[in-house]
Formats: sequence, C-alpha cells, structure tokens
Amino acid sequence: LSNPRFILISLLCVFFYCCIISFKKFGTSIVIPRFGMELDSAKWVITMIPFFTVVFTPLFGALVDKVGKASLWMICGSLMVLAAHLILCFAPEGVPFWGYFSIAILGVGYSLVPSAMWPSVPKIVPEKNLGTAYSLIYWIQNMGMLLVPIAVGRIFNAHTGTAAAVRAEYIFISLGCVAVITALLLRSSASKHPELGID
Repeated sequence: LSNPRFILISLLCVFFYCCIISFKKFGTSIVIPRFGMELDSAKWVITMIPFFTVVFTPLFGALVDKVGKASLWMICGSLMVLAAHLILCFAPEGVPFWGYFSIAILGVGYSLVPSAMWPSVPKIVPEKNLGTAYSLIYWIQNMGMLLVPIAVGRIFNAHTGTAAAVRAEYIFISLGCVAVITALLLRSSASKHPELGID
C-alpha cells in the first residue's frame, strides 16, 4: 500500500472497469432511447463488448510484450473508453450508427487496458506479495462494482428515456475522466522508474 504505482493501478482498475462492466448492466436502457434501436439490436450490440476482448486482447497483449510502454497503452485505452461514453451521451439522437460506433470503441478500449495493466502488476510488486496485491485490486474493483450500479440505478428509478440515459452517462463520463487522469499519473510515476519497464 506504500507503493504509489500499485495504488494508481488499483484505482485505474476500479474506475476503468466501472466504465464498462457497470455500463453493460444498463447498456440497453441507454442505447435504445438515445439511438432509437430495437430491443434485439440493442441487446446484440451490448453483448458484442466481450467479443471485442476475444479478438483484440491477445493482439494487444502481444503488442505490449513487443513494444512495452504499458502505461502509454493504458492511457490510450482509457481515452478510448472516455470517447465512447462521450459519443453515447452527446452524439445525435435517433441515429443507430452512433450506438454501434461507440460500442466498438468501448470494446477496443476494453481490450487494450487489461492487456497492459495486468502484466504490469508483477513488475511493481515483489513476487512474494503478488497474491495479496491481486486480491486487494479485486477488492477495490468490487467496491466500485457495488456502488456504481446503485448510483446509476437510482437515476433510472427517478427518470425515464433519454433523460435517464444522459444522466447515467454523466456518471460514466466522470469515471472515464478520472481513469484517464489516473493513467496519466501512473505514466508520470512510472517514468521516474524506467527499470520497472512499464513507462
């Protein structure tokens, strides 16, 4: 817990995953009123998010192994997720293309960050502490998974249609902004310790 890079990766994990995993719980309720999608199409496009990880995660993992610069890829992935939520919130209403396009960006970003983040943990934490490190990261992540759906659920209880979708997206955009800032701080910290190999 005294390792600032471990703290930053843990925080990035919770903010980043809440932008995606928590979003998936409400995805159809967002894309249907925003982009006029049919229910079956909305369900299909949301279920495509894990498909992107099947296709792109191995490719991005190989890229990180070959090129390095893990913290840079975490920034890129976080920016993609933020961009996807900005499109979901502010793109022209009633145009299904923007729904498909935003989910595609979200899926690629969802593939990129874990490919760089998880291999970085053993580089910054001693091997004897890896079990504790991973369990703490998952604990912090699950706290976010508990709280964010409650906050978004209250929005959908209080509002309907486009108003609810946009207000929910404000939460995900805020989380995305914090994720990008956290990734930038991680890169700054990692650059001071190039021997770790995650700068």
